[in-house]
Amino acid sequence: MNRFFTIFALSILAAGAPAVFAAMGPASGNAQTTIRGQEQQPTGQPSPQQRQQQKGPDAATPFNQGIAFMKVKNYAAAVPKFEAALKANPNLPQAHLLAAFCLRKLGPANYSASLQHLNAALKLNPKMGEAYESRGVLYVKMGKKDDAQKDLATLKQINPRLTPGLETAIKTGKDVDTY
Repeated sequence: MNRFFTIFALSILAAGAPAVFAAMGPASGNAQTTIRGQEQQPTGQPSPQQRQQQKGPDAATPFNQGIAFMKVKNYAAAVPKFEAALKANPNLPQAHLLAAFCLRKLGPANYSASLQHLNAALKLNPKMGEAYESRGVLYVKMGKKDDAQKDLATLKQINPRLTPGLETAIKTGKDVDTY
């Protein structure tokens, strides 16, 4: 569960905290909180967020919805939300990571799509330890222990704190990482 919150926190930073929290609505009552970048603009001048919304949908809303579905283990509903976030912003390695996790949880018929998402996450962020861990677990589930061992070796270099989960998966053959 700690990994989930770490990824969530990183995703907030990557997506831009104001956008994520703005998507959640006002925090309480009628209080209006000014978020940096959303200050009142002179009449006729759209705010930076309004200009962004004019370009297309934001990624924060579907991303947060995907996380909500993950929390209740509704992986089938989470995947399209993460994919919608990626459609809005294809440069979100966290969305690829979480979509891959959900696809893996949905079973062997989804392993190929899960692998594609993990490879995309690593292409965007080659030092994303969680993606190596998740891909290593996926390789174990696919019967590719040699590939899992390669990801374990890389993970030891990038983030040794994440290695116990993948080491256990390689030894037992079980899907041990959870969010």
